[in-house]
Amino acid sequence: MSHASPRHILPALGLLALACGTALAAPPAAPASQPAAAPAASDPAQQLQLASRQYAELQQMLALDKRCQWLEPIARAAMEATAQERLAWFDSHGGTAGHAQAAAEQAIASEASLDCKSGRANSLAEGVRHAAWQMRVTWALRGEALLDAPGRPAWFKGKSSVAGQRAALQEAVSGLEFRYGTSIVNAKTGIQQEASRMLAVRCTASDANCHPEEDSPAFRSYADQWLKQAETYAAALLRAEDKVGSPPDATPR
Repeated sequence: MSHASPRHILPALGLLALACGTALAAPPAAPASQPAAAPAASDPAQQLQLASRQYAELQQMLALDKRCQWLEPIARAAMEATAQERLAWFDSHGGTAGHAQAAAEQAIASEASLDCKSGRANSLAEGVRHAAWQMRVTWALRGEALLDAPGRPAWFKGKSSVAGQRAALQEAVSGLEFRYGTSIVNAKTGIQQEASRMLAVRCTASDANCHPEEDSPAFRSYADQWLKQAETYAAALLRAEDKVGSPPDATPR
C-alpha cells in the first residue's frame, strides 16, 4: 500500500515478525520450517534505530486498537508485551533516553485522524491482527519455555511465576504443535535457549550448575523485563477462553 511510511504500520509487520521470531505462524496452512531471525543491522546505531522504530510502530498499533477495537484482550496483551520488550532492549543497549517514546508519539499522531470504518482502516486492521497473532505465538512459547520440566535444568524450579499458569501454557503450545507440527518444534529449541539465558539472571549462589552467560547490569535490566513480560502474558493467557487462538485469516478450531 503506497501510503505507508517508516512511521506507519505496514512496514512494521515484517520487521516485528522477524524480531519476534514468529514467521513460522503465518500463513497458517504453511508455516515456515524455521523461525526467522532478527533483521541484521551493520552497526549498533542501526540496531538501536530499528528497536526504536519497532517500539514506535507497536505503540501506533496499540493506539489504533484502543480507538478502533481491533484486537481481543489476549492479542493486545501479546502486543503490549512485545512493545515493552523492545523498549527494554533499546534502553539496555544504550538508547538515548526518551528517543523511542518520542518516536512513538510521532507515529501515533500520524494516524490520529484514521476513520476506523474506512477501507484503509480495514486493511490496517488485518495487518495489526496478524502481527498480534504472531506475537501470541512467541509469548506462549516463551512462557512455556520458562516452566521446569523433564530435560530442563533443575534450577528452573521456582524461578518464574509462570508455574501458576502451567496448564494454560501447555494447552497453548500443544495446540500450536498440533496445528503446525515441526515448525513449532523447531522454534522451541531456540526459544528454550533464550529463556534459559534470561532466567539465569535469577539464579543465586545456591543454584548448582546455573552459570549466567552474561551478568552485566544492562543485560540484567533487559532480562528482568523480558521475564516480566513473559509472566504478564502467561497470566493474561490464563484468563483467555481460547488458549491457542487462530491467525486472522483462518477459521477458528
